[in-house]
Amino acid sequence: MPFLDAGHAEPEARAGPILRGGCLPPRRSLWRARAEIARRLRAARSLRVASDFDGTLAPIVEHPRSAGLGRRARDVLRGLARAPGARLAVLSGRALGDLRRRLGIARVFLAGAGGLETLDARGRRTLHAGRPVPAGLRAALEACCAAFPGAWLEDKGPALALHDRALADPASTGARARRAFAAAVRRAFAPYRRRARLLRGRLVFEVLPGRRGDKASALRRWAALEGGSGLWFYFGDDANDEPALRWVARRGGFAVAVGRVRSAARHRLSDPRDVVRFLAWLEREWSALARIRPAPRPRRRPPPRARR
Repeated sequence: MPFLDAGHAEPEARAGPILRGGCLPPRRSLWRARAEIARRLRAARSLRVASDFDGTLAPIVEHPRSAGLGRRARDVLRGLARAPGARLAVLSGRALGDLRRRLGIARVFLAGAGGLETLDARGRRTLHAGRPVPAGLRAALEACCAAFPGAWLEDKGPALALHDRALADPASTGARARRAFAAAVRRAFAPYRRRARLLRGRLVFEVLPGRRGDKASALRRWAALEGGSGLWFYFGDDANDEPALRWVARRGGFAVAVGRVRSAARHRLSDPRDVVRFLAWLEREWSALARIRPAPRPRRRPPPRARR
């Protein structure tokens, strides 16, 4: 969950199993692929749209508590969720309850804490994490934050986040403090690297329990619930979106990096406003096709067997 960074930091590479982003810049604006998308929409029987929240659907703000969807974004997402044959999912590093309140849209699959907890469109909530973040690690990270004024720890239920945005001011002292804080976090995490994961986003460290579970695994669960066929899209702006971007790309869908300099995604958009504009276009195209597409024939039930 990124906040207030001019660029996208790459994931940490020194402490424990981490999430590695792609190494190439996204090659093509998604707007230039509209002809291909329109052709594939005509051939598709269903549409699957998944997206990150902060920095992708909602703009970056001063503090996580201040983030929210604009009216235009909410209207576009609600239209997609209601479109015939379309399904919508929002995946976030936020706690699931927090994400649900800020989205405020029904009939949407949600994943919080980086994919460790999910809420399906029927309201069934599932926790996919096993053991919690070790208590000793939490205490060590709290001590790190206490030693660096401006850094703070956020409890997301199954996961933790350490925000260092207040250390990253333009002054050289802020830059030095941020580097020192990152080094302290890595040292505190090192003894727990077999029991947790440390992910580096923009001005945030995310700490997840165990060795498995991410946004790609949340997409796999969604596909198992809703059916995995159809044309897929995923939009994401940070390092923890890379597994989901790669998963959608492997399915032949459109993986879209938002404002991200380096990514495994083939396509790109510039910012949340650009994402909302594209989703509005996508909803119009899909809904227009739904009005002229013949309705699927109902399955014929086999005749009942005659009793002997």
